[in-house]
Amino acid sequence: MFETAGPLMELGQKARDLVVQPLADGLWRVHLGFVNAYAVALDDGIALIDTGLVVHAPWILHNIQPLGPLRHIVLSHAHADHAGGARYLAQATGAEVWAGRADAALLEAGRCLRNHQPSPTVKGYAFTYAFARVHGSRLRPVLRVRPLDDGDRLPFASEVEVIGLPGHSAGQIGLRWITPTGTSVLFIGDALGRFLEVGHPIFYEDQKAGYDTILKVAAYAAEADLVLPGHGRPMLDAAESIARFADRLAA
Repeated sequence: MFETAGPLMELGQKARDLVVQPLADGLWRVHLGFVNAYAVALDDGIALIDTGLVVHAPWILHNIQPLGPLRHIVLSHAHADHAGGARYLAQATGAEVWAGRADAALLEAGRCLRNHQPSPTVKGYAFTYAFARVHGSRLRPVLRVRPLDDGDRLPFASEVEVIGLPGHSAGQIGLRWITPTGTSVLFIGDALGRFLEVGHPIFYEDQKAGYDTILKVAAYAAEADLVLPGHGRPMLDAAESIARFADRLAA
């Protein structure tokens, strides 16, 4: 299953520098091609935000080693391109896995996808069909997923606030965090699409909830120095572009 990881690992430090990209004090992007994970420094190791596909898991494990031991995994939502590596990484490291309450139950049941509809764009229809064909609706159960709710603080990092971002997935969550040096960071999962420009995620489980979530993200982004999406490049000074898109939805 993981044969592709070996040759990549042999590229050594040069490849590691491309994959693990520092963003701020105690914060790294783990660049996995079409999808992102993020690492956050803790007192006793690191937490990982999302895990990519299952084939990314050994590649992640190899490249995050210099950052410290993996203690916790926080999943923005249950879809296979974000949660696919959680079981492998948790078993390999003993890390605890956390997710929004509705998606935590889904992952423990070995499911990653509910009924959904494409976003109202040509890309939405094309990518939704491709996603369902490639990833399917099931993955190997994550054996124990601790639930998180809107307004919670991460039990292992009380300075990080959990925000509910339903719509793309019922249990999707984001995180708000101010780094030790004062950078305000907003993790948004797939609340927004980031395909060249800010827009819809590729599909919605609940379109109305998704639109409400985008308005919520726009309000939080107005206070954030750095917005970190599940796909695409991290966004500096993203408030204006997100607000424009939110305004179009609200009109």
